[in-house]
Amino acid sequence: MYGNHCCWCGKQMRRSERTIEHLVPKSLGGSNSLSNLRLACFSCNNSRGNSLLPPQIRKTFELPNRSY
Repeated sequence: MYGNHCCWCGKQMRRSERTIEHLVPKSLGGSNSLSNLRLACFSCNNSRGNSLLPPQIRKTFELPNRSY
């Protein structure tokens, strides 16, 4: 489907850069079924966390950390 490209940013990845991404995170009830798994670069996978939103959209909704 995506070949050697990240499912989120489209970056071409070497084998060592590939991570397995859960579309619905396991922490939110997602499974290890093939329909829920994609290849993603570490940066996109890590920045998405357990959000249901793609990394690029998630950044739009993040609030800056503020110390009061």
